[in-house]
Amino acid sequence: MPSIKKTLSILVAIFSLCILTWANEPMQMLNYANESYQKGNYLEAIQAYEAILDNGYSSTSLYHNLGNAYYKEDQPGYAALNFHRGLRLSPRDQGLKNNLELIYSGVSAPISEIPPVWGRSVWRGTQIALGSNGWSIVGAFCIWAGFFFLYQWRTAPVRKVRKRGFVLGILIIMLSALPFTLAWGAFQNQMSKNIAVVVDMPKSFFRAADDRSEMIRSLPAGTTLYLRDQIGPWVKVQLRNGQSGWMNEGDFIKA
Repeated sequence: MPSIKKTLSILVAIFSLCILTWANEPMQMLNYANESYQKGNYLEAIQAYEAILDNGYSSTSLYHNLGNAYYKEDQPGYAALNFHRGLRLSPRDQGLKNNLELIYSGVSAPISEIPPVWGRSVWRGTQIALGSNGWSIVGAFCIWAGFFFLYQWRTAPVRKVRKRGFVLGILIIMLSALPFTLAWGAFQNQMSKNIAVVVDMPKSFFRAADDRSEMIRSLPAGTTLYLRDQIGPWVKVQLRNGQSGWMNEGDFIKA
């Protein structure tokens, strides 16, 4: 039994070291981004927040902070896009909803304060730590380690080693469900839904899926769209007031 405990301690230490190593870089980037925001260097903050997202890390607070920075830089389209992405993770977040209402109304007013950096729950923070790819690697390593110990159980000549191999093999394979669950949750958080946003210059909103059809109106940056159908490069969208029309798929970005 002491040898089993020792082996488990070693595996836990290796596992913890991997997490700390992988999580250290995005945490440093996040600290830099938040410091830049607090100093009013919004462009630097935007670049740092975007770099964190590019590395596969996401959270409600990260999208909230990024949207705030875009708003401060007078880019309501990208601000709305990131507020929507934050709401995808936390649909009841009132601060994000209030910020979107400010964009919809076109009023320049103070936006809600930056929330805690890594979200509101330990579970979501754990998902963020490695992202979907990182947790998948951890899960695959656990599966490999589990079968390695089960192989020891089947082949080792010493009874004590076989017993240790069986216990560790079963335990580690069972524990592999945790990182795979975290990986799936992180992946789901990154998936897009049927919401999109006009992010830059005004875009044309047509009556039919043809740029020769009647243009209903021009949609400004920050307009929220609900995607309903698609024919080739043309997408049928619905506005918040219920009005429907068609837009080219290159004229918006999905949230």
